[in-house]
Amino acid sequence: MIDFAKYRASYFLFSLTVIIAGIAALFLGPGLRFSIEFSSGAAVNATFLEVTPQESIELAIDSLGYESAVVQGLGDREYFLRLPVAEASERQQLDVRLALEEHAGELEGYSFDLVSPAVARETVRNGLIAVLIAVIGILGYIVYAFRSVRHPFRYGIAAIIALVHDIAAAFAVAGLFMLIASQWLHLEISSMFLVGVLTLLGYSINDTIVIFDRIRENILRETSRDIVATANYSIMESMARSINTSFTTLVVLLALFLLGPTTIRDFLFVMIVGVVSGTYSSVFTATQVLVSWETRSLGRLPFLGGGRGGAAPSPSTPARASQGG
Repeated sequence: MIDFAKYRASYFLFSLTVIIAGIAALFLGPGLRFSIEFSSGAAVNATFLEVTPQESIELAIDSLGYESAVVQGLGDREYFLRLPVAEASERQQLDVRLALEEHAGELEGYSFDLVSPAVARETVRNGLIAVLIAVIGILGYIVYAFRSVRHPFRYGIAAIIALVHDIAAAFAVAGLFMLIASQWLHLEISSMFLVGVLTLLGYSINDTIVIFDRIRENILRETSRDIVATANYSIMESMARSINTSFTTLVVLLALFLLGPTTIRDFLFVMIVGVVSGTYSSVFTATQVLVSWETRSLGRLPFLGGGRGGAAPSPSTPARASQGG
């Protein structure tokens, strides 16, 4: 049987390294901007009949006097623009279109969305409340569902830590992608991004509960087995199911991401990262946090050693008499 718990410290270190690197990329690179739903402003998608250089788009925007505008190319003929709300907002849509046609060329497609600051603040608040309610609900459910074992609260906290890990991983990987491939991939924190996070919470916790459920059954069935052996055995029982489910889901998400509409690309990106991260965290984060909590040890690092990799000593085991002195 594979000893998954032995080097759990290395799993924690790996996750921490990836998350820190990704969060740093959010600040060092282009980062993830809030969509107009969360930050207020105007969002424009413009598609031209002919190939249009970005300089022409920037010239058109400069002619309107916007200082904090963002222009991002999505291809040779398609551009995404984010603009501040103009004082004469009722004419902004027409003014932007006329400026683009005058300086950049004839348009094939044009969409304009405007969100006021008040609506943006309400959207942010509602989004945070939705995530908080989801997390509290998950914690309460796990504590209740695992009330038949000792310390059910630990199972709930371990699962929440795994969820935080997955959300942080989604932002971190997005930051890395924006640093490396912002020219080809446009991501932002939008309503679809938030929907992806909420869906990710449900998907990830499902995988974690499957393993925790096996741990609970094995603990109640084999009372003499320690928590480390129980966790390893439960992971082995659940591994094939988790990998098969995640792989089939990932294939569908990748197909939609590559061939589907760009309007749901933020959602699909979060889900793709979440499926991989959720499968990883259920085995190497949630379960290992639970084992570390029960054994009061973080395990070992390869080639460096560290704390105990095994279970905490049983209270019935007599202490070895000290010698010497």
